[in-house]
Amino acid sequence: MWRVIGRERANRFWPSKSLHDAGTATVYRSDWPSVVPSSSPWPGTQAMVTRCDPYGHARGALAPEQSIGLAGALDIFTCNGAAALRMEHDAGGIEVGKLADLMVLSQNLFEIPPGQISDAQVLETVFEGRMVSAKQLS
Repeated sequence: MWRVIGRERANRFWPSKSLHDAGTATVYRSDWPSVVPSSSPWPGTQAMVTRCDPYGHARGALAPEQSIGLAGALDIFTCNGAAALRMEHDAGGIEVGKLADLMVLSQNLFEIPPGQISDAQVLETVFEGRMVSAKQLS
């Protein structure tokens, strides 16, 4: 990575913390399948928190001072994503009156080392208030 962008520009590459601290409502997207090998949100979440390549292709952390906490990273995927779609009153959080879209994970992301976030597996999915399988969502 450093050979491509140079160390002196690393702190400007995906400036997640700077944007978050400035109050911008950043939204994550994976550009799947062109950029990342999986549409799973967990590698991207792990990368925001650790600033390391979750796939192990690049060594070291890219501008570690730009890392954000797990809660902030999850907001980017949920609340901010809903707001970008102008659905913040209907989705993006678990609140009375909002759509019941949620996942039950194999582990509590807040209780594991950040470098293991990408290992999380979805055990159950609730979409529009009902249990669904992955096949039903595709």
